[in-house]
Amino acid sequence: MPNLSRKEELERKKAKLAALREERLQREAIRRNEEHSTTFPTISSLNNIDPEQILGDLSVRTDGKVTAKLLGTELSKSLSTPTFSTKKPDRRPLKLILSEIYECSIDPQYDEKYSKESQTVSEVPNESPSLATDTWPETPSLVTGRISKGLVSLEWDDEILAGDEDDPLTEHEVPPIPNHLEVDKHVRIQDLPTPARGQPKELTGEEKEEIEASEGFLEFITRASALVEDALEMDDRDIFFDYSGADEEDEVAKAQQMLIEERVFFHLDWTPRRTVTALDWSTVHPEAVLAAYSQPIREEEFILSPVSSFPPPDGVCLVWNLKAKKCESVLTCQTPITTAIFSDFHPNLIIGGTYVGQIVVWDTRVNRQTPVQRTSFAGGSGHCEPIRELAVTGSQTANNLVSVSADGRLCAWSLDMFATPLQTMELVYKQAKSVAPTSVAFAHDFDDGFLVGAQDGCVYGGCRTGSDPGVTEQYEGHSAPITTITIPNANDPLNDTSLYLTASMDCTVKLWSRGKPEPLVTFDDRNEYYLDSDWSPYHPALFATVDLGGHLDIWNLNMNSEVPTTSTVLSENAIPNCCKFETKGSHIAVGDDGGKVRVFTINDKIAAARPDEWTTFERQIQRLKQAAIGEQNSDTLMRGLVYSDL
Repeated sequence: MPNLSRKEELERKKAKLAALREERLQREAIRRNEEHSTTFPTISSLNNIDPEQILGDLSVRTDGKVTAKLLGTELSKSLSTPTFSTKKPDRRPLKLILSEIYECSIDPQYDEKYSKESQTVSEVPNESPSLATDTWPETPSLVTGRISKGLVSLEWDDEILAGDEDDPLTEHEVPPIPNHLEVDKHVRIQDLPTPARGQPKELTGEEKEEIEASEGFLEFITRASALVEDALEMDDRDIFFDYSGADEEDEVAKAQQMLIEERVFFHLDWTPRRTVTALDWSTVHPEAVLAAYSQPIREEEFILSPVSSFPPPDGVCLVWNLKAKKCESVLTCQTPITTAIFSDFHPNLIIGGTYVGQIVVWDTRVNRQTPVQRTSFAGGSGHCEPIRELAVTGSQTANNLVSVSADGRLCAWSLDMFATPLQTMELVYKQAKSVAPTSVAFAHDFDDGFLVGAQDGCVYGGCRTGSDPGVTEQYEGHSAPITTITIPNANDPLNDTSLYLTASMDCTVKLWSRGKPEPLVTFDDRNEYYLDSDWSPYHPALFATVDLGGHLDIWNLNMNSEVPTTSTVLSENAIPNCCKFETKGSHIAVGDDGGKVRVFTINDKIAAARPDEWTTFERQIQRLKQAAIGEQNSDTLMRGLVYSDL
């Protein structure tokens, strides 16, 4: 056997299998001949049988009646085959009835048997790998499914025995290998050859430029780079922290501070030599703050943008992220932007007012920096002067955009159509005195009501609808232009929303009660122009002011109504231009004249509102009202004494 070649050995085995198959066929032929050796009556013999004779033997009359004999045994004898000698016993007739059958499928139990042979690997080169190699195809049916015999070939060292007639490898399909057997001990898995992949097509320079300029590619790069930057900035560990305890004193001192500068947002390409003109926090994403910037101070010395060879646009809005510490969106406009806000009822829309009176709308869902919608320029019934204030009033289902320009024109717009305003109103007091607004505030309990701070230092009140629309009230209190007017927007359980705050260039801040001709209290702690103020949306008695001296003052009327509760001075001799509280009241953003947005963290001792803050604030307001009435009476008495002396 060792001297025989592999091919000769296979031929010998095939010949032996053919001989065994031929012998088996001969045995089956002999067995079939023996079974059919008995003789049966032919058709000719059956034709000679007389039916009447058979009926007479059975005692059956020709008229159809049967004689009184036992027919069971005779009938069985007459109907039985005469060549068979075996007699069947008499059986009683069975009574058949209908019954229901319930089917039940039971999985059969397979009795798997495997012979104990050893498997070897051929060392001779094979002409046909599918027949001469012991490989199992690497298919999902290797263990649990049925394997076709055309894909399996095993080789054994033992001789093929004569009793292996029903060998599954020759006549039947190979059963699957059970799960409890270890495959690596019985078979060798050989990877099937995989077709070679073609070489990638080399793109030309024009094709690469076309792909890089496509909108999908730019959107993917922008999104992917933002995700990578966020992942790289997730580690906020302080590498200079001393765990030995030397820094504990600094930590305690820092915790006792009421105002801590947490972030400074500045963009080298967009914000240098610009002034922050407006700030707003998103109500949907509390970590997002919007900053609007004026045009550069010296336009002739502009710096080219790194992404374009054109000079930067005059109007820029940036959306900063308090968590990511970076700019999320860059929004541009051809004209300087005077104010910008998030839309409370449209989270993806940002609305801006420009210096030329145009209103623009950006959509953060669109991958573009320019506005997606804007109003027409001067002419018709729109604005032709700088926009002073923007506000979205109404509810989620019915809301309008209200804008006020420096020429005293108020317009109401639909965000779906900017062709023409829904309403146009000229702010004129008693049809004689034109109002030049510098700041406008809209009442939260009554959307049609508004308060206007004017250049003449007066406060004007009015409404947009009703029986007497227009400006109906005037309050004199400041001797210089009013820079800002603010209405508290905290959720007051006492429903006392009649207060408002004004800041002016006469170095005073005044607290007013709606309908009262005189202010309740005047804050004149600073000898500087007050540029902006804002009321906390969370604390009823907390508001902030910024002045020309670089001060940021936080006032808490429940603690002190004469001096600020805490104060800080901006670094780098920066002059603040605007301020805005975060929606939860724990942070405040301040924009300065250098294009920087500084975010301060307010200590919870003054920023957090306790349950009794509203009742305490109500008592404080009542005390201030009584003091204002007493001061007014004393002033009247003094004027009367002076006139009497004259």
